[in-house]
Amino acid sequence: MSFRAALVKLGPILVSGILLFAFFRNQDVAGLAEALRKSRWELVLWAGLLNLFLLPVLRAERFRKIIAAVPNPGPSARLGELIRIMSATRVLNLILPAAAGETLRIVRLKKLYGYSAFSAAAAVVMESVAEALAFAGIALVLLVFPTRLFGVRSDAIITLLLSFIGLGTAVLVFILFMSRTRRPDAQNFHRTGHRTGKLKLSLRRFRDSLGAVNTGGVWWIALLWTLVVDIVDVAMVGLCLRAAGITLPIAGWCVLLVGINLAIAIPAPGHVGTLEAGAVLILLALGIERGPASVFALLYHAAHLFPTLILGSIALQLEFRVQPVAGDQNFLKTHGRSPQV
Repeated sequence: MSFRAALVKLGPILVSGILLFAFFRNQDVAGLAEALRKSRWELVLWAGLLNLFLLPVLRAERFRKIIAAVPNPGPSARLGELIRIMSATRVLNLILPAAAGETLRIVRLKKLYGYSAFSAAAAVVMESVAEALAFAGIALVLLVFPTRLFGVRSDAIITLLLSFIGLGTAVLVFILFMSRTRRPDAQNFHRTGHRTGKLKLSLRRFRDSLGAVNTGGVWWIALLWTLVVDIVDVAMVGLCLRAAGITLPIAGWCVLLVGINLAIAIPAPGHVGTLEAGAVLILLALGIERGPASVFALLYHAAHLFPTLILGSIALQLEFRVQPVAGDQNFLKTHGRSPQV
């Protein structure tokens, strides 16, 4: 095994180990365990139920709106099937580095609905862009009214918000540059040229797919659904804060959510270590003591991790047993083979 391959495989585990060591270093483990025991677990249960039943539906419906903008010869994506595919993808992303689980979503969209890999990949990218832009918008609002909203003016919080605004701006500029192309029609969308190099052809196909998604009201619809998803996630933050005995205004919940999402961008299996580090650092910047901050981090991680593992494991078992229904197979045969990668 080469050094680069070993780094890709073992690097995220090493990151988790270092951050967990820092999390528990000088921590009163007995006191932390007692605080966890005394936490209001019924509120954590409600947060977990939101993650188990509501968030998967909202995320799948958002993606269905995005993928519907891509010309495709096959049948339309169904909400129930997207929930299953995306749940399986999420559990794989907890295990595999660099969100490699998204490969499953792309492959299944191609097999079940006839989307090309470039079209599916473009829709996945646009979903991530919508998430980044929504967080950047939240960060901008919090930055404009920092003192009035959460009563704590912290250089660390200001830096965090500026970082997310900068990230969102960079992502927007990149996606607009990549998608500067005419929208292809359904008939010639997958045609290839004979004189174009393979790499250049792949890039052109991907840009065409982005151009197809980046049309009309798709952006606004994706952002609207993303804000709905974020509202539910903010509610989960609030429930876990209350469960840990922490009182913060709603703006503080939003700051915490933004900070956690920036922290978990660092690759680590199951976000172990990265989520805890991000949550504790933000809460310390908001004036919360380390003990309650650590309790919140563990409760919030549990509310996200265990429902994702439960639903995703079931979906993953079902996913490889599902084939296109007879009507879909006949449709794809009638209109030719599924687009080639």
